[in-house]
Amino acid sequence: MRFASFRFPVLALCVFVVSFVSSALAELSEASGKYYEMLRERPESGVIFDRFYDEWLGEASLDDLEAMLLQVIAVEGAKVNDFRILAQFYQRQGDEASALRVLKSALEVADASAALWLECARVEWALLGFEGAIHSLTQALELELDEDSQIEARRLLGAVYARSGELEKAQTVWTGLMEDYPGERELMEDLIELQIGEGLLPEALATAQQLVEQTREP
Repeated sequence: MRFASFRFPVLALCVFVVSFVSSALAELSEASGKYYEMLRERPESGVIFDRFYDEWLGEASLDDLEAMLLQVIAVEGAKVNDFRILAQFYQRQGDEASALRVLKSALEVADASAALWLECARVEWALLGFEGAIHSLTQALELELDEDSQIEARRLLGAVYARSGELEKAQTVWTGLMEDYPGERELMEDLIELQIGEGLLPEALATAQQLVEQTREP
């Protein structure tokens, strides 16, 4: 086989449990195998996923990829990141509902991380599942998030509150965000756009005025 010497533990595991996947598919090329292992470490990376996806499709079919990813998560000992990779696969196909089912299954595999809860919230937001998104974001914010993810989660929580009609809660979340990250021009511009989009025009004007005042400061 062309790349018979290049094997990975998870793919070797698939050889034993997936009888209908040929050995040619169970062993990836060096390039796609490398990207798959990188994905297992950083499943949130869209860039790495795109490279893995493109490499795979240069060797086999989309159906084969789905079959392999499904069998990986079916194996006892599958990791949370294996579920996240499959969820990203479904999102790539525009199948947000399947992605959410996979992420919910991941929550049952091990202690949920803040990143996993945030990922669930993004998909729930896309599906307009406001109640679920609020729950997921609340869970994420109770755990440890890096600064960028913390900002994203709070920004999104405000958006979900606003879209579900809880405008006061939305503004409270966004006000707290601005207080915790003063002087963040890009964040304030983003919040102004969100406030205008949700009909919070007085609040948007106040945020814009605050931005102008900060810009004028030496």
